[in-house]
Amino acid sequence: MSEAEAGRTRAVAHASAHGAWRMEFLAAGARLAPFVRRFNAYAEHGTGFARRREPPSGLATPVFNLGPELRVEHPRGVRTAYPGGAGFFAGLHHTHALTETDGAQEGVQVMLTPLGARRLLGLPLDEIGG
Repeated sequence: MSEAEAGRTRAVAHASAHGAWRMEFLAAGARLAPFVRRFNAYAEHGTGFARRREPPSGLATPVFNLGPELRVEHPRGVRTAYPGGAGFFAGLHHTHALTETDGAQEGVQVMLTPLGARRLLGLPLDEIGG
């Protein structure tokens, strides 16, 4: 790994009797920076049922679920379950979403800027909301 790449990465981890989790972050390189803020990878094991409030970030995010089922309650009250191997797109929101897992989760997210989402999806920004 080059020195420039090392400066773009960060990892955070925690382990206790209640479980363990790890998150890894990679900032986009200069050529992608107008379109991609960062890439995130995460894994969580042995923590039991979890329900989280995911705040709005101002970013549009393709999420790839690599673990067990992930349940999401979207801002408009719609609930969707995503099995392992499924992906979904979390659009630009002004409010939180709720996520639920049964003790383990793994996944990858691409945190797109509004311009990146517009370029990738080919849709006007007002249609990229969730």
